[in-house]
This record gives sequence, structure tokens and C-alpha cells, in this order.
Amino acid sequence: MKKKLVLLSVAVILLFSALPLSASAAAYDPVASAPKALSFSFDYPNEGSERISVHYLIPENACRFVAITGDEKISSYGFDGSYIMQFDWSVDSKDDWNYTDEWDTGDGNFIFLDVGVDIIGNGELLWFTYDDAVGKCEGAIKSKKTDDGKRARVFDFDEHQLYVRARFAYFDSESETSYCSAWSDVYSVNDSFNKTDTGFSADLTALEPPFVSNAFYGVADGNNLIYFDISLGNELANAAWAVKRAAGEDLVLKSQIRVNDGEWQYWSVEDELYPYTTGLRAFMVDDDMLNGELEFRCCFSYDGNEDAGIEAFSTPWSKSIIRTADNSFSIVKSSDKNKEEPDAGKCSLCNICPQPLGVCAFVWLTLAVIAVLIALIIVKAIRRGKKNTSSIEAAARERLEKGRAEDEARRAGMNKSAADAAASDNDEDKEKTDVQNTGEDK
Repeated sequence: MKKKLVLLSVAVILLFSALPLSASAAAYDPVASAPKALSFSFDYPNEGSERISVHYLIPENACRFVAITGDEKISSYGFDGSYIMQFDWSVDSKDDWNYTDEWDTGDGNFIFLDVGVDIIGNGELLWFTYDDAVGKCEGAIKSKKTDDGKRARVFDFDEHQLYVRARFAYFDSESETSYCSAWSDVYSVNDSFNKTDTGFSADLTALEPPFVSNAFYGVADGNNLIYFDISLGNELANAAWAVKRAAGEDLVLKSQIRVNDGEWQYWSVEDELYPYTTGLRAFMVDDDMLNGELEFRCCFSYDGNEDAGIEAFSTPWSKSIIRTADNSFSIVKSSDKNKEEPDAGKCSLCNICPQPLGVCAFVWLTLAVIAVLIALIIVKAIRRGKKNTSSIEAAARERLEKGRAEDEARRAGMNKSAADAAASDNDEDKEKTDVQNTGEDK
């Protein structure tokens, strides 16, 4: 029993000694997963050759990895280099890809875009004004005459199919090593061209607000800035992507601010024209706003698009960032600060739980499991002890009853012997009496 308890104690100590390492470990694996989704759009600059642009939805951790500095990358991963998305293409087949092993080291004739800090972005895939792009789709390009009499080159979507896939690739030039994700799903460019992949299918009934955390004050170029971290979350990102595919439009990041519980007023966030930038954002405040209690919140909205079949919608407001005059920050669940407890932000260990009592919920769960195991071992030991005690008592009772039976048997034997002796004596006396009487009769 003691040995088991000691082993459990050691396990608990090892568990908690490992927690700080888990919490401080690098959170953004540069090639943890492939790009999540692709779609395509088409334009003809100056009424010339066709240009195909790729639009993408990528995991948030990829954007956050881009946002950290080179020193932070070296500190967390031991390397710093170029981080890109590689695009592979296939004409008239889903299997005739152009990928070669050279791509794994950054060599070869591949199409690429730099990874940015926006979870939804776009870039040029193929522009057939260039011979290199035409060569990539050799045999599937046709030319057409423009209004000014020039010849423009376009992909022949009537007779040919174009497929594209993508992956992340990270190249560390100093160590000459590379890290590549798996390839994404295969996407048909023809579907985008024929508008067969643009139906709006997002569920807008349970959208969560953007998540804000880790606010702090700073000064840049003489301006007062409140910095904060923002995350869209999976559901909101998927809704934004659905709008992008169906209508080619973006959601709008709206922000409000108030001082000393005054009226809310709309406020601008730095670079708010880039709504899908995750990670660190900031908004500027006036000097007099810093003397009182400052409150900020944000949400995402969309005005709708009748042609695309999308109604107007908006997310709930985010939690409010509160800054007091002493430059302390808190984050509350709503603007009613008297009813809501401060929330310091997302759990740094699991990134999903509300940190009950300031500790990750999974830590509490682990402790609960350990407590249950210890209780089961103790109960089992008690039952085993009771069982042993019962066995001992039963054996003692058995020996006692056996001893009593033997005593009674001995006493019965002694009584019988005494009775037999007494009977024998009586018989002798009787015999003597009979002999004596016989003599007298003579």
C-alpha cells in the first residue's frame, strides 16, 4: 500500500514539474498542418491576358508564427528562414502533379506566396501575359483577340481542367534544412471559373465574438496606443471564408470605446482595413482618456449580399478590455463590470478553458483523476483489511467452538467414567451383600 502511494506521489510531482515546460514551449509549429481551403478568381488587366488569383484560408498558428521576430523563432525553434506556401498544379488530371524532390529544399520551378499575418488572403497564381505561366499549362492555353486588336492568352476552361493544391514550406538557409507540411486537399480551378463552388453554406446562428486578450499600453511615434491580441476562432473564420467565396467580400471589424462608463462611441483600430490579421492589434487614444477608466470592445459584421444569398449579420461584442488610470488592465465578460468577474484571458496552457481559479481546467481534471485513483486504492486496502480481519475472527471463532466441543466431549467422557465407576461400586456392594445374606441363611 505504501509503495503504491509513493509511486502516485512521484507521478504527481513529475506531472507538475512538466507543466511549466508545456506552457512555455513553442506554440506555433510552422508546418503543423496544411492550408485549410483554396478558391480562385479571374481578371483581365487592361483587357489583356487572363490572371488567376488564389484565395486561401490558413490556420491561425501559421499567421502567428510569421508575426514573431527572428530572435523569437531562433529561441523557440532554433532556426529562422523563409516561410512560404508552395502551389502545385495539374492539367486534365488530379494525379499529374509537377512536384519534384527539389521543391523540398527550395529549388525547382514552383509557384509560391509568402505567408502573411492574415488567416484569409490572396495572391497571384498564374498570369498568362508571362511565358512562364503559359509554359506551366502548355497545351491548355488559347488566345483571343481583344477589342484593340491584340492577342490575349487565357486558359481554355471549356476543353481542359486545372487542379491546384498547396502546402507550407519553411527553409532554414543557415542549417540547409527544410520543413514541409502535407499537401492540402485538391481544388478545381474550373469550379471557381464556372461558379459552382461559391454557394454560401456557413451557419450564422451561433457565431462567437472575436476573442481579445493580453492588453497593454505603449507609445509609438509620440502616440498613446493600447495593444491587444485578437483571435477569430474557427467558426468565425469559416463564416468569413464562406462570405469571401460566395461574394468576394470581407467582414468589417467594428470597434467601440468609452471612458468612465460614458456613452459608447465607434473607434478605429490600426489597420482595420485588414480584418483578418490575427495576433497583436492596437488602437490610438488621446492623452485625457488615460486619466480615467477606458473600455474597449469589438465585433465583426457584414452588410449582406442579395445576389450571393447572404443576409446581414454581426457577431456579439467581444469581452471588454478595461484600462484604469494606474495603467492596470483586465478583461471582463460584458460591459456590466459589477456583475462579471475579471477574466485575465485565454488559458496559456490549453488555449480553450476559462482557467477556473486561475488554473487550467485540464490540470484540475488530472488532479481529480489522481484523487479518484488514490481513493480507490485506499478503499480497496480498507476492504482487504476488513476481509483479513473477518477471516481472522472466523478462524478464532472456529477454534473456540472446536475447543468448547472438545471440552464438552472430555467432560462427557469424565462423567461417563464416573458413572461407570459408581455403577461398578454398586455392583460390588450388592454382590458382597448377597454373599453375606447367603452365609447367614446357611
